[in-house]
Amino acid sequence: MTAPLPNEDHLDRVARAAAGDRAAWQSLVESRAGLVWSVIRQGRLSPESADDAFQEVFAAAVRALPDLKDHARFDAWLVTTARRTVWKAWSSRRSAPGELPEELRGADGRPEDLTQAQETRVLVQQGLEALSTRCRALLLAAFAQGPPPDYDQLAQQLGVPRGSLGPTRARCLEQLAKALAALGLGPNS
Repeated sequence: MTAPLPNEDHLDRVARAAAGDRAAWQSLVESRAGLVWSVIRQGRLSPESADDAFQEVFAAAVRALPDLKDHARFDAWLVTTARRTVWKAWSSRRSAPGELPEELRGADGRPEDLTQAQETRVLVQQGLEALSTRCRALLLAAFAQGPPPDYDQLAQQLGVPRGSLGPTRARCLEQLAKALAALGLGPNS
């Protein structure tokens, strides 16, 4: 038995939105708003400029989506578009390249470094979406919400016995590693 492809629902939603399905488009915007906001927040724009950038990204997406050939690249396209929108907002305000926030310049001052980091985040998000609800909840509670809570708090939060957390976490991390490898993200990529 083969596992379903990761993000089948997401890919279907992108395809339906590209074909003009308004409900699919709304669902797509809602599911990817956090991703776009994470890029925009890194740009440290004013609240008004950030709101404008968010609207601009999704306006560009609605125009470009029908022509997007590879629906699996929609998230990467959104990240790149959000990054360019932030750069555009900054370039209209700055007088010297050094005024861009460091987060926008990447590790070596190159935008490509940051784009790669954002694409990695997208793949991790897709890997998490491929997991069962139980695994996703456990991994997000254990790793994505600040310092990890102690096992008693985590067990209570998730409604599971404390003794099952370690083995379950190990299995969930294995499943995540497999999902990420299927997406092309792994120790050798």
